[in-house]
Amino acid sequence: MLDWCKRTINRYKKGLLTGGAVTTGVVAVGYACKQKLLSWQQEHMEQLLRNSHTEQHYLQHYHNMNTTLIGYFGKLHQRISELCETDVTLRNLKDGSVSKVEGWELLRKQVLTKLLLSLYSSTLLCVFLSVQLTVVKAKILQSISDGSDSASVNITTKSYLSKIALLLEHSVPKILKICEGEVDRVFSDFGLDSSVNFGDVRVLLDNVSVRQQMDLVRLCRVDLGDDIMDTQLKEVILVTIDVLESQDYSNTYHTFVSHAQEYYCKEISKVVQQDSVLLAKLLSPLNKIPTRILSSEKEEYISHMLDCGALKVLCCNLYHGLTAT
Repeated sequence: MLDWCKRTINRYKKGLLTGGAVTTGVVAVGYACKQKLLSWQQEHMEQLLRNSHTEQHYLQHYHNMNTTLIGYFGKLHQRISELCETDVTLRNLKDGSVSKVEGWELLRKQVLTKLLLSLYSSTLLCVFLSVQLTVVKAKILQSISDGSDSASVNITTKSYLSKIALLLEHSVPKILKICEGEVDRVFSDFGLDSSVNFGDVRVLLDNVSVRQQMDLVRLCRVDLGDDIMDTQLKEVILVTIDVLESQDYSNTYHTFVSHAQEYYCKEISKVVQQDSVLLAKLLSPLNKIPTRILSSEKEEYISHMLDCGALKVLCCNLYHGLTAT
């Protein structure tokens, strides 16, 4: 038996040695692969946690946009009321300080212009401020990661957001001129004794030529300013301009206007039915719609606008792009 064992070992010694080496090698490679896999899983989990942290910041920021917009909507409503003095015209008609024909024709133009102006000004404000707040939030997160001076970041943020006041001061009057021209063009054949229906008013809101003129870069770039010395402020402004000049922004804005129009059409349908009504009878209820949307219903309207998928995608892509660099 002992001789048989020796002969067997000698016969298969080379194979046994080779097999042992292979087995050892397989074990070693398997161990290395296991360690590599564990390392990859660890890195993947850390990346998921970082992404989750970033997503949490973004979602919190998106909810904060609602609160910020509510504050600015009050200022927008005040600005529109100053530019479209429908209440003054109504008082003048009541006290007889203007002729009825002149006063009613002026009121017709003011009411329809106010309706159009409130739609396009509110969409401009919402998109522009959403882009601003997204840039600010991303830069704040970036500065925290970089250990930057928080006081300096706060000063830059305050100066940056102050640009929205210039937007309300200078850009809204420019939109007013565009809207006045569109009202004259679309309703040129409608007198106060003309009958109109929901479709006639919808044509004014759907007017493509207005959208083509609603170029936020053209309306806002002068207000953003190109002669700023603060390097941090200049950096965030240049980022904003890049966004406003992008094709993604252009596509988003057109989709966003259509989204906001849905809300306006819902409100208009409450006072303008499919059946034709004298335009003169519709001026008073139409005049109340912008005030209602921008004041008493502003939270509902803002929530409707911020629920636009195109705006969410634009801001989300911008946010992740800035925090990933």
